Amino acid sequence: ILTTAEYCLETTQQLEGKLKEKVQPALADKVDLGSEQDLFGSVISQCIQLLVADLECACEPALVTMAKTAWQTWESVGDQSQYVTLMTSQFKHYIPFIRDCLVSSRKYFTQFCMRFVNAFMTRFVQQLYKCKPVGVVGAEQLLLDTHMLKTALLDLPSVGSQVTRKPPAR
Repeated sequence: ILTTAEYCLETTQQLEGKLKEKVQPALADKVDLGSEQDLFGSVISQCIQLLVADLECACEPALVTMAKTAWQTWESVGDQSQYVTLMTSQFKHYIPFIRDCLVSSRKYFTQFCMRFVNAFMTRFVQQLYKCKPVGVVGAEQLLLDTHMLKTALLDLPSVGSQVTRKPPAR
């Protein structure tokens, strides 16, 4: 749907230009397909938001697991926690599929990644606050897990890809 809406948006822009060329100059200002273009833009935006919501839902069980973990009794810092592994496996499952579907629309894939990270980080911080009480060792493990998630999110656009790209510098 997203790529079809993109095609329709581009086509209406071209159609508007051609119609303005073909009609009498006095009528050219009356040719306006802006509202139609806005509708197609809205469909694209809604499609991206649905993709974001789908991946958020796939990560939700892992976030709930994080919040329910007894961090005050954590005894040693080790590798990343199981909830991080669950989330990164969801990324590895969803992202290549979405990227392949949007191969002709790279800008929308980039928008998807940015919107997902923004939405995910809000949810992650909400769940992080629910992890109370946290012991010193539990806090160290959460810090390690957060770093691992940061790394996974920065690599999101190239997950499962032969080509790796660095995230844009801010």
